[in-house]
Amino acid sequence: VTDIESYAFMGINTLEKLTINDSITSIGVGAFQNCGNLKEVVIPARVTAIGEKAFEKCNRLTLVVSHIEKPFAISNDVFPAVSAKLSVPVGSVDLYRKTDGWGNFAMIYEGEMKETEINGMKYLYITGDRTATLVKGSTKEKELTIPSTISVDGVDYSVKAIDESALA
Repeated sequence: VTDIESYAFMGINTLEKLTINDSITSIGVGAFQNCGNLKEVVIPARVTAIGEKAFEKCNRLTLVVSHIEKPFAISNDVFPAVSAKLSVPVGSVDLYRKTDGWGNFAMIYEGEMKETEINGMKYLYITGDRTATLVKGSTKEKELTIPSTISVDGVDYSVKAIDESALA
C-alpha cells in the first residue's frame, strides 16, 4: 500500500494517535477529516503529497511529527487552525516555516519533545535545540522562582517560555 485514498478514515472518532506506515507516499483529500479525537500524527519521510483538508476538523490535534526532509507545499486547510506543534527533522525548521501550509503551526521545532517535573513544576523540553517551556507550576506557593535553565540527565535546557495556562 502506497496511498491513503480520499476520505478513507473520515470521521473515525476512536482514533487518537496515527502513525502512518513508511510505505505511504500519498495522503488523499479529507483522508482523516473529522477524526475528532485525533491528538498526534506521525508522517513518514516518503510522503510526497497530502491532499486538501486531510486533517480538517481534527480539532484535538496537538502534535504532528513529520519525517519529511524537504517539505513540499500543502494547502492551508490540510491541518486545523489549532495550537498544534510540529516536530521536523534536524536542520529543516527554516524550510518548513517558508513552505506553504507548514508555517501555520503554533510551534515548529526539531528533535524530540519530552516532559519532566522539577520541584513541582512541569516542563516540556526539546532535545534538538535544548529549550524548555514551563507548562504547569504551583500557584499555592508564596514565592515562585522560575529558573533560566533546567537540567535533565546532565543536559541543560534554557527555559524560553511560560505556557499561557502554566500558573492557572
